[in-house]
Amino acid sequence: MLVVGIVLLILASFLHCWYGVNSRMPVGHAAGAFFRWGSGIVVAAMAILIVGLGFIWGGSSFLWLIVGLIVYFAVLPFIFTPLLERIYRPAPPGVLSHAGRSASDAEWAKVTGLNEPVRDHPVAKDFWLQLYLLLQNASESGDDCVDVQAGELHRRTGWYPGPTHRMPVCCRVMREEMRDGDTVLDEPEKGAGASLTIRYRLPRPED
Repeated sequence: MLVVGIVLLILASFLHCWYGVNSRMPVGHAAGAFFRWGSGIVVAAMAILIVGLGFIWGGSSFLWLIVGLIVYFAVLPFIFTPLLERIYRPAPPGVLSHAGRSASDAEWAKVTGLNEPVRDHPVAKDFWLQLYLLLQNASESGDDCVDVQAGELHRRTGWYPGPTHRMPVCCRVMREEMRDGDTVLDEPEKGAGASLTIRYRLPRPED
């Protein structure tokens, strides 16, 4: 049982490292199985690992189980990863990898709130997203500036007009997006209201 457990542990580590190395390759350059099964490969590796550890524990002792875990996480990756990287070369600096794209997608989902429960009012990132899209679309159209009114931005975002509007938050987002060269064309006496209008210079400095 101990030998079977060790073999399964090595197989699980190989699959885990194979997936990790492929995820660091440039987008579109990974092995076909990586696209076909995706993270299911890691799930399979963990399942094989659990079975292998069960064999190791049943065939020896709890101490060998601990040793197996240490070997899996701290020894085998340093053996398999360099060998696999000779075949599946990591993306060079400045080139997007599969892992990088996954991280970017996860960050975008967090920013846009795609995975959040339905809310009954907007939050700052809702306004930021709509403002970002307005600026991006105007920039792609070749405009040198775009005028954004708080009331219109809130309507695009939703919840306005209505009792759960967050106009002060909307106006704050608009002001915080201002950079050198941007101009406030109109603003209410209290500083935050639907009439607040800002002219944003394009392209944006960070572009």
